[in-house]
Amino acid sequence: MWYTLIVALEAYLTNVAAFSNVVIQLGDCADVHESTTLVLLRGKTQPDNLVRHIRGKQTLHIECWVHSAEREAEQQTHDAYSQLAALENDLTTALQAFGHEPNTVSGYHIRVELTPFEPDGDQFHPSVASRITIDIIYNKINP
Repeated sequence: MWYTLIVALEAYLTNVAAFSNVVIQLGDCADVHESTTLVLLRGKTQPDNLVRHIRGKQTLHIECWVHSAEREAEQQTHDAYSQLAALENDLTTALQAFGHEPNTVSGYHIRVELTPFEPDGDQFHPSVASRITIDIIYNKINP
């Protein structure tokens, strides 16, 4: 089920107008991203029943990456933080719509629960990143 959900999220985010200039990437390539990028990663799976797949919870991680073209360190930080805040706001809005409107994926009702964004500790200047972990709770429509 995790693959079905992560591909559905990828397709959804690709069609969100706010992300028209954002790279949506499935899986990580271990590079520091120099363009605005959302990286979708698999997390733990908690199925209710491994045989029947009636309900469960799938954790996914989304990394938000932005890059500043500013030359001075102080300006890089302001620029990158501003970009990252905007990207996180757009992602939060998109995830709320994805999981809180009546939504189905492959015959399952889904609901998304958001967790706080975790910063990267400013380790990759002039790029900065954050990660949000989401839980997608799914229930089979006709068990």
